[in-house]
Amino acid sequence: MSETCPHCGQRMLARHGVKLPPLLADIFDLIAHSGERGIPIETLAWVFYSGKPKTEAHRCVAVNVNRLNDFLSSTNFEIRAPSRSLPYRVVERAE
Repeated sequence: MSETCPHCGQRMLARHGVKLPPLLADIFDLIAHSGERGIPIETLAWVFYSGKPKTEAHRCVAVNVNRLNDFLSSTNFEIRAPSRSLPYRVVERAE
């Protein structure tokens, strides 16, 4: 399912029934496809922000994961890393 944003015209892609901008959908897909083992922030930073310094790239990933969780707030899913040293995973939200 792909539509465009009424404000900027960017493609919107649906994940778990939530429309996401392409970058967030790509980040979500990489995290979701990593399964139980998860994916480290270093890998996400390298894939999506390889031209930025390490600290800035990590911050960009963290900001986008927070944005993803905002989009996913109406679902039973969220992206979580138990600590900065552990990988991101898509998990079912605790009720």
